[in-house]
Amino acid sequence: GHTYIMGITDALSSCFGKSSTVQPMGKDTQARKRDDAFLFAQEDVIRNRWDILIFCTVVFICIVVPLRLGFLIMEWQYWLVMDIFSDVLLALDIVICTMTTFEVDGEVIKDRTTILHHYLRGWFAADLLS
Repeated sequence: GHTYIMGITDALSSCFGKSSTVQPMGKDTQARKRDDAFLFAQEDVIRNRWDILIFCTVVFICIVVPLRLGFLIMEWQYWLVMDIFSDVLLALDIVICTMTTFEVDGEVIKDRTTILHHYLRGWFAADLLS
């Protein structure tokens, strides 16, 4: 699959947007596009599918862990693959959340430091505990 790269929309909007003149790419523009290369848009289809996968993983954990504890299911080797898989997914979710843009007053925030601080002040603690 492919991921939505923020730099593509910037390039398309400059070609088809309000501007009628073509502007050369200077060093600042090239650096900005390189910085935006691995950012996910919050409303991106792939990002939304990732959120559904994480939701299903959390629901699975919320159902299976209490059943395993309540019925004292000790055959851990049968659950090892699912435990590792869910841990890897949740760890990847933390990384992906630090690469996901967000909006403030209709403006899309693409600055990596601002995104990281916003995530650390928001859902990071809950994600870390999960």
